[in-house]
Amino acid sequence: MECPICKHSEVEKNSQSCPKCHSNLQAFQVLESIEKKLKHRKYFIYFLSAFVLILMAAWSFTDTTAGDKLLLDQTRQLYKDSLTEQQNRVEELTVEFEEMELSNVILGEKLKTFEFIQSSVGGELPDEDYHVHVVKKGESLWSIAEEYHSDGNRHKEIAGHNELNDPHFITVGDTVIIKK
Repeated sequence: MECPICKHSEVEKNSQSCPKCHSNLQAFQVLESIEKKLKHRKYFIYFLSAFVLILMAAWSFTDTTAGDKLLLDQTRQLYKDSLTEQQNRVEELTVEFEEMELSNVILGEKLKTFEFIQSSVGGELPDEDYHVHVVKKGESLWSIAEEYHSDGNRHKEIAGHNELNDPHFITVGDTVIIKK
């Protein structure tokens, strides 16, 4: 695996960080996982489409004589059920795809933050001057300030460094830069 930040090529497959630049690689692993899921879902849609086409072909070649009316009705119902199921699944996948696109946008913004930090110190990660913290469930700027500075009152300082308009509003997954 290659580090997307420093292009170091000797990064282990499931490594949490790059051994060269110490970049957090979790976001990139999430993106890779999302891309794999999308690929599998795409193949599933192709499979369902082929199945429906086969059912339609079978239905079109069915003899419509009185003796085969029951079989024809059953085939039509199976086709309708399959088509409804496929339409529902396509709608679900569309919603999931839109959610993943939004996640990609958010992760792209986080990547810009990492690139900003890297470029602000001449291309080297500022691991000696900064902490990059990803907000977890139940955390606030106060708790993060207590964790890194042993003083919750410094939450305004963290908000200022991160240009947060409302220091009381952070969400899970946000990236917060903390000066040491």
